[in-house]
Amino acid sequence: MHASLSQPLASFPFFLPSPHEDLAIARAQADSLSLPGLHGYDHPESFFHYDWVYFLPETYLSLMGLILLMWAVWIATTRSYGYPALSAPYGLLGGFTLLLTAALYMGGVEGVDREIFNKGLSLDPLASYLSVLLLCATLATLLLAGSYHTHPLDRLPPYEINALILYAGLSMILLVQANDLLMVYLCIEFQSMCLYVLAASKRQSVLSVEAGLKYFVLGALASAIFLFGASLLYGLTGFTKFDDISLFLQASDPTTLDTPLLMGLLCLGVGLMFKVGAAPFHIWVPDVYEGAPTPVTAFFAIGPKMALFSIILRILSLSPTSIDAAWGLLLSGCAGLSFLVGAWGALAQTKLKRIFAYSSVGHVGWILLSLSCVGEAGYTATLVYMSLYICMSLLVFGILLSLRSAGESRRILRLHELRGLGHTHPMMAFCLSVGVLSMAGIPPLAGFASKALVLMAAVEAHAYGIAFLGLVTSVVSTFYYLRIVSIMYFEGQPVDVHEWETPDGYQAGLIGGMTLLIIGFGLWPQAFLTGAKYVALSLVLR
Repeated sequence: MHASLSQPLASFPFFLPSPHEDLAIARAQADSLSLPGLHGYDHPESFFHYDWVYFLPETYLSLMGLILLMWAVWIATTRSYGYPALSAPYGLLGGFTLLLTAALYMGGVEGVDREIFNKGLSLDPLASYLSVLLLCATLATLLLAGSYHTHPLDRLPPYEINALILYAGLSMILLVQANDLLMVYLCIEFQSMCLYVLAASKRQSVLSVEAGLKYFVLGALASAIFLFGASLLYGLTGFTKFDDISLFLQASDPTTLDTPLLMGLLCLGVGLMFKVGAAPFHIWVPDVYEGAPTPVTAFFAIGPKMALFSIILRILSLSPTSIDAAWGLLLSGCAGLSFLVGAWGALAQTKLKRIFAYSSVGHVGWILLSLSCVGEAGYTATLVYMSLYICMSLLVFGILLSLRSAGESRRILRLHELRGLGHTHPMMAFCLSVGVLSMAGIPPLAGFASKALVLMAAVEAHAYGIAFLGLVTSVVSTFYYLRIVSIMYFEGQPVDVHEWETPDGYQAGLIGGMTLLIIGFGLWPQAFLTGAKYVALSLVLR
């Protein structure tokens, strides 16, 4: 083993003036458990040896994103071409790039589980599963954003927004593969830089600029907390790679973990709770959802959070007993508060995007509850819930993007503007009803099946109290979901009868596909569980 990595930082008096004896023993045991070549230094050629072959999908996506950006800048700033917006061409080329990248992932390279670049990235089943899922979510966001950019009401710089979405998707893929604390931090910052600009991209809107500023300030705070926790872990263990930290924790007694070590793990957790928008760290969520352009709001709801949840999954799988000692109360407490905020916060809202912002906080609570149920059942429920929440969010936001008054050239912003949609656009109203009722957990839709999986995992883990709280708040939240359905079908005369624009072909296909997936999973859940169970089992057996 490389001497500089095995040497504990506790020897430096300015960092740890009086290290505990059990911490030194645990570090020595972790060193003794390390296998030859644990850090990759026994094989100097390992950094380049075949690693780039396995990194082909990410390389292709990053290079194509750069080529498309340079092409768009050249065409859009040339007078002879008439300064075109390039929204449709860039969206199509970006979508084609994402499809090819997903095909490379699904084809795989020898189909093996591998760690590359000195174990900085892990190409395991979790990374493959979520990479394909996030690529599809990014592709769907580009499709939803197509008509938004072309409408004169919005006046967004189309190709810049599409480029940022493309690179945000790349950062999320790298994040789900990250196997090192430093790599996690760099990927989070890469993702955040794209998202800060996306949130404030509608420059003529005060709400959008305000959303970007709030997201930037609180995101920087969350990153600082996460980095502080990572520095504590490195100082106490001498490692940043997850595999090495896992060996260290397995050699430690989880009942007597050192206080600074617990503090480091807790700071990591708090930083991630900020990023995923869990209560009580959710203060930025409603304002950012409301102020950001609607395609960006849809992207916020599905992409970044799912990538960050994968990091929580990885950290939990390092040493479930030790991590649960540090994170058990944090995950359960944030889940319970998210249930309450998500249920009660949306009741008084009249703006649709704020309603779904508080709804997202509640759904984060369900994912945190499943994560707190450490084990195969909890991990399976987490992956299924994440996948289905992406489908439900794409369906709801796709419909909101499709509904625009043709006569007044304005978008639906408030709840009462949905009045009569069931009479003017029955198919759109039906699809929106499927989306919101699935979010409410009404059988036989997918939302019911996913919440049932989480509740079964909670019961198996003996988390009866938090499971009961989730069940009660789910009943409360059903009120504002049913209110949307009631307004569309049963309340008053239609607003601007026959004046709503119909969605384009891409949006209609996406809305129809998500509707079928939600209904299909609710009726035949076992047909969709195989992949999630396989990934969960790989995490348990690592």
